[in-house]
Amino acid sequence: MADLKWRCALCGGDGNTGAFCLRCGAPRNGFAGIKTPEKEDLQAEHGPLMAVDWTSTRSGMMMFSRESFEMKLEWKTDGTAVLTEIRELEGETRTVKTWRVGRAEAESYRKLVGDEKAEEWSALRYDWEHAMRPTDISTSSHLSLTYAAAKEAGPASVVFRIDLEAAEQQGKREAVRRLGDALSRLKKDENLLTEETAPLLLPNGMTKKEYFNQFSKMPGQPSQTPAKPGTVPPANAELKPGEWKCPSCGAVNTGKFCCECGSRRPE
Repeated sequence: MADLKWRCALCGGDGNTGAFCLRCGAPRNGFAGIKTPEKEDLQAEHGPLMAVDWTSTRSGMMMFSRESFEMKLEWKTDGTAVLTEIRELEGETRTVKTWRVGRAEAESYRKLVGDEKAEEWSALRYDWEHAMRPTDISTSSHLSLTYAAAKEAGPASVVFRIDLEAAEQQGKREAVRRLGDALSRLKKDENLLTEETAPLLLPNGMTKKEYFNQFSKMPGQPSQTPAKPGTVPPANAELKPGEWKCPSCGAVNTGKFCCECGSRRPE
């Protein structure tokens, strides 16, 4: 007789008949690495939640494929909070936004963290032995919960660091989603305080991606790096002895390489 179909407790995939989920690869009887947090595993005594820091990174096999994301909610003394979002694309740009978060909304999120007992997730560990992960993509997601100290004589703060991939793997997928969605809903256009996007520049004024791209071009192929304003002389300008005009960007130079785009002086 065929096995009865079963529903995966991790991803919700149904219609499974074998030992592993067809959708996510989780074993039928769960992961051997699931651990119920013990009281001694946790720092039980602490004050109110003061900061939530959600970070994630994703990297592929190609150069400059790494992307990082961070959302940090920090409470102020009056009960309101400030939410900061940082998105960074390796070798290119960094975008930082901040929002004002009202007292009621901040307290609602603080209550949600408590209701989900998120601090207990810090005792969960990823079960690598039974995991099925892609080999061409590397991901990482963590949540840090910072609480005020319970007593004046104690530490300045109590921090719980949570591996969100371990939490999702071990039955907390929906709870993680609820916390993430609620944090994202705090980003309201009318409460936007600041927004800034800036290139990640090296000391030579180029992004890391631009710098490496100039060396990856085929010999004889002109560089596409634009010259800075004011460095290209008029077309009819005369060159002084020892000077040469870069055929790629038009800048005037005296050394062996162009000071603007790095092209070699023509022979």
